[in-house]
Amino acid sequence: MTPLANTTNIILGAGTLILQAISLFLIVSIITKDKGTVLVWFKEKSLLLATVVLLGSAAASLWYSEVIGYLPCLMCWYQRIAIYSAGIIGLIAILKKRGDEAWIYINTLSILGFIIAVFHIFSRFTNSEIFDCAASGPSCLQELFKVYGFIDIPVMSFTALLFVLLLNINRKRLSK
Repeated sequence: MTPLANTTNIILGAGTLILQAISLFLIVSIITKDKGTVLVWFKEKSLLLATVVLLGSAAASLWYSEVIGYLPCLMCWYQRIAIYSAGIIGLIAILKKRGDEAWIYINTLSILGFIIAVFHIFSRFTNSEIFDCAASGPSCLQELFKVYGFIDIPVMSFTALLFVLLLNINRKRLSK
């Protein structure tokens, strides 16, 4: 592994850990029905935060494939489609100030990408390909790296999409 790839993995892994911690906070707050000031801030900034995470994830995936040279497998491509599309929709919604309408599409794409990420992680955990990935490119079981003992590309995707879904749940909950 090159020094650039190693540094990228450590930085993006740390970002993933931060998103996981915030996601855990959101999950606990949603379960306990907390409506504190921090949650109101997350509600008010939900579209911006979701868009930044989605576009950041898109940029990271492009960095991995185009600069580092990690070729995406089939399930990675499907997750990318959901992330790229949702990020662009979020950006357009911010520019056009039409966030409530955009959340329908962002949420749908995030759910689809999240489900694929779960299948991807599950296939790696069970060491069985759900799709015949190797026929069209790299194997979905190929583990290019693992930082902090558990973070790889599917876990990064899972975390980003979960965070976006939790932002939307928090936004809807506090809008009632």
